[in-house]
Amino acid sequence: PLAIDIINSCLAVEPEQICLLAVLYHCYFDNGDFPAAMQVASQLKTICRGLPSQVVADYVALYVKLFSGNWVDIKADVEEYTESLQKSIANRECPRLLDKPYLTILSPLVYLEDNPRKNRYISNCVGQLFQEYVRNNSNCNYQQKSTIKDTNKVLKIGYIAHTLYNHSIGLISRWLMKYHDYNEFHVSLYLVSQKEDFITENCFKNQVNACYNLPIDPQVIAEKISQDNIDILVDLDSITNNTTCQVMALKPAPIQVTWLGFDASGIPAIDYYLADNYVLPADAQEYYREKIWRLPNSYICVDGVEVAYPSLRRDDLGIPEDAINYLTVQTGIKRNPETIRLQLQVLKAVPNSYLSIQGLSDAKSVEKLFFKVAEEEGINYERLKIFPLYPTGIYRANLRIADVVLDTYPFTGGMTTLDVLWMGIPLVTKVGQQWSSRNSYTLMVNAGISEGIAWSDEEYIDWGIKLGKDEQLRRKVIAKLDESRKNSPIWNARQFTKNVESTYRQMWQIYCES
Repeated sequence: PLAIDIINSCLAVEPEQICLLAVLYHCYFDNGDFPAAMQVASQLKTICRGLPSQVVADYVALYVKLFSGNWVDIKADVEEYTESLQKSIANRECPRLLDKPYLTILSPLVYLEDNPRKNRYISNCVGQLFQEYVRNNSNCNYQQKSTIKDTNKVLKIGYIAHTLYNHSIGLISRWLMKYHDYNEFHVSLYLVSQKEDFITENCFKNQVNACYNLPIDPQVIAEKISQDNIDILVDLDSITNNTTCQVMALKPAPIQVTWLGFDASGIPAIDYYLADNYVLPADAQEYYREKIWRLPNSYICVDGVEVAYPSLRRDDLGIPEDAINYLTVQTGIKRNPETIRLQLQVLKAVPNSYLSIQGLSDAKSVEKLFFKVAEEEGINYERLKIFPLYPTGIYRANLRIADVVLDTYPFTGGMTTLDVLWMGIPLVTKVGQQWSSRNSYTLMVNAGISEGIAWSDEEYIDWGIKLGKDEQLRRKVIAKLDESRKNSPIWNARQFTKNVESTYRQMWQIYCES
């Protein structure tokens, strides 16, 4: 709030300062004041019209609407955003805000539609432009120092991220730090101006060989990585952080890998993308620039999740004990209206059923979105229960109010799906072709569950209805999930770490023999 006051005072003097408006947008966004962020984004669009910065302005204007759950009437925003992207590619202009290159602008693509060939082509083109711009505007003169090609040496692994705290990336990647063989691997963490909490301290800093929390300066970070002679640099954030992407574009390590965070970035300097046999279809290599390295089981794994005491009961929401309660838990940006329509068609077909809606977004926008679709489908608003996201451990305990969880599409759950499966709750997910449409699929398959996996809209609705009406089917799935805790690869982080370490050794051997 103090920063917002200061910036607005400056803007009163210089009302068209693009940098100030961009920072003000982020302040409002981070403070959860989405209407104010939208207003600033609209100002940015007006000022940036016709400049190379226009594509970034169009992106922020669209993204804040999607994130808040304000999907109603976004057609014009989507058209302007996609047109600006195509113009950048045609003109070979790196998307940037003044002199700051942006790769995060690619993120809306996979929330809007499941079209990997089209989206990966755009990502690869923009990734190329991004890397060229970063290198052309860099003063780095370091050289990679990891030149000793010894296949048996202790490998220096570096992880770079801005999310190693109580965040889904931190909660998943912490297990790797716990089980790494520190006799065979020297592990360094490069945090990008990151806030720190008890997870940062206990699960990362106290586990690894070295940890640095560095300023938002790609050249400083890249030079540090180079000086540390890192052999394999692993990016945990992908396109969710522009600074991390700039570091990867500078290629401070001989082998560079993307894992977690998001889909692959398309930056040419990244050699590998960690996936598995389910999260990407067999033909995916045709449209990925990075070499897809498929891990033996799921590409993500945890030993389990922490669960606190529940703070929510059905009667708190006005849901009778004998009713079927469907639940959908996601951020507003995953609330694609077409999937909401499928969820409400399930609700319509199951008597005495309710849909609970929880997530990180703007409550009024989400309510407007769901109520609009409910009105079109002829569903009483009283059957929809919207409530905010609770702290992590409590939120997981509260999942037990659900009989069935209905996943989002075209961007399915990741950490949220792990939470649902760990809590032993049946899940319905639709499988697509792109990475973001197959996260829940790989986790369910690796948990030994086929009930609830849909390959079409019709199957999604059918599974939702079956799991809602058939108590014995729900009990069968719950029993399978309980059993999966003992033998599923998604709950065996020690073995997962061995698989990842074997991958690093193979990558290093390929490099040594090249």
